[in-house]
Amino acid sequence: MLEHHISPAQVQFHPHSFADPDGRLFWLDGGLYRAISHEKTPFFTRLFEDGTIPQLIQRGFLVGSERTDLVLDGYGMVLRHTPVPFVSYPNEWCLAMFKDAALTYLDLLKELLSRGLTLKDTHPWNLLFDRSRPVFVDITSITALGGHSNSPNYSKFCRYYLYPLVLMSKGQERIVRCLLPDYEGILPSDFSLLNGGTDSADRLVSRVKSGLRRRIPHRCRKLLSEIASFVPSVPRNQTVPLNTRFETLAGIKRQIEAVGVPRVPDTYSDTLNPQIQQHLLQIISELAPVSVLTVGAKTLWYSSLTQLGSRVVVFDKDSAYVTRLYLESRHKNLQLLPLVMDLTDPTPSRGFSGHVSIAAAERFQCDLVLAVSLLNPLLFERHLRFDQVVEGLAQFSKRWLIVDYSAPENLRTTSGDLTRALLKRFRNVRKLQLDSESNNLLLCEK
Repeated sequence: MLEHHISPAQVQFHPHSFADPDGRLFWLDGGLYRAISHEKTPFFTRLFEDGTIPQLIQRGFLVGSERTDLVLDGYGMVLRHTPVPFVSYPNEWCLAMFKDAALTYLDLLKELLSRGLTLKDTHPWNLLFDRSRPVFVDITSITALGGHSNSPNYSKFCRYYLYPLVLMSKGQERIVRCLLPDYEGILPSDFSLLNGGTDSADRLVSRVKSGLRRRIPHRCRKLLSEIASFVPSVPRNQTVPLNTRFETLAGIKRQIEAVGVPRVPDTYSDTLNPQIQQHLLQIISELAPVSVLTVGAKTLWYSSLTQLGSRVVVFDKDSAYVTRLYLESRHKNLQLLPLVMDLTDPTPSRGFSGHVSIAAAERFQCDLVLAVSLLNPLLFERHLRFDQVVEGLAQFSKRWLIVDYSAPENLRTTSGDLTRALLKRFRNVRKLQLDSESNNLLLCEK
């Protein structure tokens, strides 16, 4: 293979990829790559050659990855990744998405344990959704399993997955979404307080411990006791049998599977206003956007936009509605990503250079933003101005915006006021539909 040398000055390193000594993620000429350290290059070469990584990719556990002929100064190997279209964070997922992500992590860990491998990172930020399926993206988190390793790490799994899921299932979504971005996840003390008492965490652990005790040999129960007591690691002189690891993993998976997803009411419409829907299908077919962000109307019709070849993202504060879309998207394997997001308060950039989180307005920029039945609630219930709403929508639009507006008769705001605000961010604004002076469907282009 003819090597092609590149220097760090030629690449753009990913803001989230800075702490792992085994590798670093970067962009080059629009492609996504991962550089592997000299020390870990033989290890990952073996995982490619023995079929481990290709098989995990084929089974949908790992993001697409392949070796390249690139050589980056200071590293021993460069991999090319198949980019996941949109990067979302756990605090933006509905409960059903979070639960699927947790089960995917456990299933991947089981496969790795059977091969003498494990994952050194537990947190859920390494999972992304591609075609409504969670996939693990941090390949350098894979490492050799040591006999004294405490994998699976029950304490960390509780903080990052089990505690959030249990609390969300009990109606604590709002608080959970505020706590999830914290690096430590949800602590046992947080869980106890939010779950109704100081002994709530103990009761949860007792149920795990009781369920696992029935299946684990007596000689291994000391390990189980330590796990259930949130001891972060087993004694250094104790080798953990593989069967014990599998039993522990199976018990944890049962706890995740037992978390109930609330029944979603069947109250969301499959269609929009027929006339508006007809106009939208026609114009979107003509524009042929690669990606579409939809906000506003709560309709299941958005999923049909994927049939036009577009990748679709949906923002809404209603987690039940997001869950309904997600379950449909998962069932049909659609290019649709529904997220719990308030357009007026999207996820901000956090940390130095966005190393904690990248702003939603950067991660979810789409060719077309479709904002139907959005303006009136924002203007007359949230009391925002035209220019504020237009500025927010323009941040997510790469090229086009479709927006409708029906001015109430008793207010002085008009479609002309909206058009003037739009022309500050879009070079062209034209009407797609005009039923009356107070009802407009506008197409805006940058």
